[in-house]
Amino acid sequence: MPQTRPVILTAFANSHDEGYLAYLEKERDRIQETFEILSYIQHVDLPNAKTQQLVDKLTTFKSELLILHFGGHADGSQLQFSDTGGQAIGLAENLSLHPQLKLLFLNGCNTQAQVLKYQAVGIPVIIATTCPVADGQAMRFAMHFYQALANDHTIQESFTRAKGAAKLQREEYHQEEIIFHRGLRLREEQVIEMPWRLYAHTEANLNWKLADMQEELPVTANYLDQQQIQGYQNNVLKNIQNSQVSINNYYGLSPAPSPIMPQDEFAMMLSKLSYQQSPPPEFYLVNCDRTLQLLEMQDHREKAPRHQFYFILSCPSQHPHSLVQRFIFDIRDHFDKAAEQQIHYRRTQDFEGARRIDVQHLEAGRKLDWLQKDWLSQWKNPDQLDFGSFIENQLPQLNYQYLATAYEFYSRDWPLQRLKPLLSEWMQAFSSAYSSGPQCLFFFIINIRSIHCIDPLSVKELELAQFIRDLATSNAEQVLLIDSLPQVEVEDVQTWLDKMFREGERRTLLNMWWKQKGSNVNFKPSDLLDMDEVFTFMKELWNHGRHTTKPN
Repeated sequence: MPQTRPVILTAFANSHDEGYLAYLEKERDRIQETFEILSYIQHVDLPNAKTQQLVDKLTTFKSELLILHFGGHADGSQLQFSDTGGQAIGLAENLSLHPQLKLLFLNGCNTQAQVLKYQAVGIPVIIATTCPVADGQAMRFAMHFYQALANDHTIQESFTRAKGAAKLQREEYHQEEIIFHRGLRLREEQVIEMPWRLYAHTEANLNWKLADMQEELPVTANYLDQQQIQGYQNNVLKNIQNSQVSINNYYGLSPAPSPIMPQDEFAMMLSKLSYQQSPPPEFYLVNCDRTLQLLEMQDHREKAPRHQFYFILSCPSQHPHSLVQRFIFDIRDHFDKAAEQQIHYRRTQDFEGARRIDVQHLEAGRKLDWLQKDWLSQWKNPDQLDFGSFIENQLPQLNYQYLATAYEFYSRDWPLQRLKPLLSEWMQAFSSAYSSGPQCLFFFIINIRSIHCIDPLSVKELELAQFIRDLATSNAEQVLLIDSLPQVEVEDVQTWLDKMFREGERRTLLNMWWKQKGSNVNFKPSDLLDMDEVFTFMKELWNHGRHTTKPN
């Protein structure tokens, strides 16, 4: 018999190792208590959710689903279920079939990067996070939100109620948290003060009330026939499955590489190709041949006999991290096997054994003492170190040729009157030419949305860019400025394919991969792509190569 009551579906997945979330079950209990007294709502709960279980429930409640809530580990591309990592692209395809869906709540870490995929399929309201979220905070925010929603509040009022409760405990939450978005591109930013953000197509979407559903019953079920269900499940499972992940201690995860499944034309072609190196080196994953910028950075490093500062003004969509990471790889390759003794830097934690430099987020309002402590934290017993004494006495004694440190921040987060003294004082601390010990290399990535496009920058962004340019001009021996990173030409991607694979029809892979994703395109070599549009493609091929045992 078809269901008639609207459905709120909750899915929770916990880790049973060092990433265990102690408050996750409490979050589930609080939500269950909230909805069990509403007779006009059917609450369906998956306490130990697996990807197949989620697909089954979504298929069952095609026309009844109002809200989907996920609680557990997550990152910018996937949700961690009990069996495997669920890819956002697969979940988005699934949710596109639910005409009554009003809200998707992703209560895990750093889920903001998934928002575009869900908005692209028409989901009206999404709650996501911009940064790591503490377990207890996540539980309380969800509890306050759903309590308000169940008591005649609109979505926007419920969100305001929940963030107001959070601000009672943390007064520094003060940023704008509601973002209206009609197109398919978001400003990629991190605002640590309030982890949760509310994304909506229109203001009308935010005025929806759960209580209104009492008047809108009955809801008519419109089920797929069995052949459609089976075909759809196969398609979704192909996208939603991922390999085992490495879990962090806080509400976030780091995906481990996974092979793609050779179930289509693209995978069949890929299976016929041989990699130049098996497995392919990690540096293949971090760049797409930004040769001019790399050469400029190399020249500066070799000719400047001082500690150095590299400022990169870039749109986040161009993956400025990868430029810094590739630069570090080039230094490592220069030293070959002695690299570990010649260059020191903090490693990323997103892949086991990764050699990529970790880019730290410089939160708005940080002062010089924080920067000093953070830089010292990479050494033993940092709490016992004095910054000034370390620079003068201990730094010259370190047995490295280079010390590399990378930071990033978002232009809209930092008032210029605060940023100027911070950078000026930091540079002053390393202004003298070193006579012994390692040369310090500092990278500051300044994220400015669409700086590579023709759209005019705001007055604030222009002032920030001019300040960095003036800083580079007045300190030319120490400072190198990369004004912006260009978009990636298709020819760059094809050159990357030439380096990745041996002979064969490797240059057709990009078109075939795009076709597999639902876009019929025939790229020309001069076509421009954002780096984030090709990163998934690069990662998929790199992952496949890491799990390929073909001999060289």
